[in-house]
Amino acid sequence: ISKYPYTVAVYVDGYLNGAGAILNNQWVIGSGFSVSTADSAANVTVRVASNGAYKGGRVKQVKRFVVHPKLRGWDHDMALLQLKKPLKRNTRNAKSIQLGSHLPKSGQKTIFTGYGSRQNESTPGIELVFDGLFKEIELPYMTYKECVKYHNNTLFFTKNNFCTKTEYLSSPYARDFGGPLVYKKKLIGLFAGAPRCSGVIKPAVYADVTREHKW
Repeated sequence: ISKYPYTVAVYVDGYLNGAGAILNNQWVIGSGFSVSTADSAANVTVRVASNGAYKGGRVKQVKRFVVHPKLRGWDHDMALLQLKKPLKRNTRNAKSIQLGSHLPKSGQKTIFTGYGSRQNESTPGIELVFDGLFKEIELPYMTYKECVKYHNNTLFFTKNNFCTKTEYLSSPYARDFGGPLVYKKKLIGLFAGAPRCSGVIKPAVYADVTREHKW
């Protein structure tokens, strides 16, 4: 976590529901789908500065959350979470990240971080295991045009989305929703889903945050 201190775990009713990124000492950005399952902000917490989903770091209560008004499936799958008590500026391993203003070129390397499931090395592509440990994955970027053939007409995959190539044992998975994807130390996307659909491995889908500076 010390290399990627912007990463947080997001919980609804005490259960890990995804991840997110620190924008400043009071706001976190994460998955709109994940927090929309909560009855209210009182049911949502985030854990900062931790190498594990269920221990370490600090748990912060969310004061309110704002789901993107255009959320439909993967399209605009994002939400802003306001912390009840702002992070202290000297909080170790809890630092903000800036939004990117442009996307990489096809094939360029990006970094994903989160706490969700991972593939079992003994049964890749079949079984997922969950240990709650922090993970970092280097993944090649895929443009919308490259990815649309895999996800056309699926959960509102639109030009507000892009993908990363799913490689052997390497992809975001369940409970990684909202996990940050970073290029050149700036946030470009939030994991929305679909590396494995009906047993078929597909490129992972992200909501593009480089388009959302005004929001």
